[in-house]
Amino acid sequence: MGQYSLFENHFDQQPIVLTPLDGEGTDNNFVANAQGEAVATTVAPAVLTRDNAVLLVYHSDGKVHGKARGDVGVDAHHQLIARP
Repeated sequence: MGQYSLFENHFDQQPIVLTPLDGEGTDNNFVANAQGEAVATTVAPAVLTRDNAVLLVYHSDGKVHGKARGDVGVDAHHQLIARP
């Protein structure tokens, strides 16, 4: 089992800004089962463009972090990044 969150990378901002994919940090979290399987559904507040990417974050502390990603390398570990 694992706790994950989806964030939006804003490559059009410097420094790069991360926001919860749902915009609020309340519906961007999900749990994978023991086989690593999960289904995540959320709605982004705006259409994603090539200036953005979706970031999948694994939370090794098993907690949701709301609007924050967590501490990279401590309790937040980037698993996948994909542009729309």
